[in-house]
Amino acid sequence: MRPTVQLRTLALLTLAWPLAACSDSGGGGTPPPSVSQVLISPTLDTLTSIGDTRQFLATALDQNGNPMSGQTFTWSSSNENAVTVTASGLATAVGSGDSQVKAVANNIAGTANVLVRLPPTDTVCDGPLILETGELREFSQSELGACGIFLPAGESGDYYRMAVTWPEGN
Repeated sequence: MRPTVQLRTLALLTLAWPLAACSDSGGGGTPPPSVSQVLISPTLDTLTSIGDTRQFLATALDQNGNPMSGQTFTWSSSNENAVTVTASGLATAVGSGDSQVKAVANNIAGTANVLVRLPPTDTVCDGPLILETGELREFSQSELGACGIFLPAGESGDYYRMAVTWPEGN
């Protein structure tokens, strides 16, 4: 009777061993999802005034392209003289220029471009200095002001020569 019990035990162990090798606890199954791409929306925005804001949203995608929930993103701006960004992805225009807003999750980054295009400042001047064809004039720095110099369109083939020099020490 004893050899029958041993034989049954041996048969059960022989059947159970392949099942244990196939279980998920051994690490042989599908790998867990990991961040493989970060998308930011919108991908491009233009801000036109100091203080303008835009909320950017980031989505992490796994290796199969499926959105992943519960990811924490670290936000940054490539040009903080133009755009700052908060920990929640809120970008604010602080100066003229271009910047990339970046969101990083698990060392994977996504970017969006932000352009800050400010209108010309409102300056008061007496009007632009206008040169006529063939006219030669010398202007001081204070004469030029903020309005600039305008040249007439002229005729096809007209040429203009212009030199800008600054006194030594300026």
